Amino acid sequence: DSRYARMTEEGAFRARHGLDDAKLTELFAWSESEWSDKTAGSPLRRAGYDPVWSRVDNETDYRESLSPALDVILADYSLPGFDALQALQILKSRGMDIPFIIVTGAVGEEVVAECMRQGATDYLLKDRLGRLGSAVERALQEKQLNDEKQRAVNALRENEEKYRSLFELSPESITLVGVDGIILDCNEATACLLYT
Repeated sequence: DSRYARMTEEGAFRARHGLDDAKLTELFAWSESEWSDKTAGSPLRRAGYDPVWSRVDNETDYRESLSPALDVILADYSLPGFDALQALQILKSRGMDIPFIIVTGAVGEEVVAECMRQGATDYLLKDRLGRLGSAVERALQEKQLNDEKQRAVNALRENEEKYRSLFELSPESITLVGVDGIILDCNEATACLLYT
């Protein structure tokens, strides 16, 4: 249990740039170069990501920045004037399937459950951002699996439509008969033969 461990004196493992006590709104105010410089060794970088950030803090900018090209959205649960649930609802109303991770301070289980029920991919507590890399990795893997499943469903649907079209439009009589001898289906050419 790490709660009884002492802070290390090893410099490589100490929080840098005040990151151990930074507010999320302060972090979001950093420019891209500040972010890169100050987060070298961050959970995302340790997980092998080299993030390119776009920071928005109001609904108008958020709506303008939404794009299918986004890999993941990190949203502050309690950003003043525009919170994560509002951002999530806008994302869902646009029909976009982008992993959405909510970052929050201490909240109750009811709030977390509501976020997940509304469609959030995951949530992180602000004091446990060390899990950010693994949360992003899992969200991206889940998105990839969902995309593959959707492609398979679409391919199956397309194949069924092709089969149905060939079956229905064939000038040759086609009849599907079950093992018990009952006709399961027939095309129009068969129906013409049977009823003429």
